[in-house]
Amino acid sequence: MGAARKKKAEAEVQVPKVWHKAEFEFPSTFSYLQPDASAQFAIGSPIPSPGAVKLAVVDALIRWSGDVNWGRQVFNWLKTCEVHSVPPERVVRFRVFLKRLKPAKEGGGLTESVVIRDYFLMCGSPKIFLQVPQCKFEKAKDLLRKVRKLGTSDSVCWCCEVSEINESDLPKKFFPLKLVSLLKTFCAKCSFKVSLSLGFRI
Repeated sequence: MGAARKKKAEAEVQVPKVWHKAEFEFPSTFSYLQPDASAQFAIGSPIPSPGAVKLAVVDALIRWSGDVNWGRQVFNWLKTCEVHSVPPERVVRFRVFLKRLKPAKEGGGLTESVVIRDYFLMCGSPKIFLQVPQCKFEKAKDLLRKVRKLGTSDSVCWCCEVSEINESDLPKKFFPLKLVSLLKTFCAKCSFKVSLSLGFRI
């Protein structure tokens, strides 16, 4: 099994790859709840993680096509692609108290709870850099243009521009170290699961 995985990894390295540069606009606020954050109090990030970007692309495909199987096929090659996010030059952060309803532990019905969330106002366009196999370039470009939310469900957005760039043109000095390290764990061991609400988990 180990030899088979090594051979597959070597084959993926040999596949020609290209970089997309996608710029997004948020008409309202952006919020991203990190997976390891507390449900009651979450310190937000001004950029989405690589996993969040990939799941946003898969979510867009399923919502536009209505076909979960297409989403599964794209997820199989997208999950190992490299992703970097770069925030705009200026970002405004503010913290809000939210009242939410959740299922009661006993007796059915709903119960209220208060949570704290960080929200961001983007003074400019955040940029997503996505590396994909050359044969998937046009498909990935089309999917990026279809993304309508990135981060939490209320972080509505649209992709205003997608272009191809050379690896030498990547703004590597802006790449957050934490998100780069997450790529090492976001690998081929990920599985594809769809909930009834068209939410995605890794």
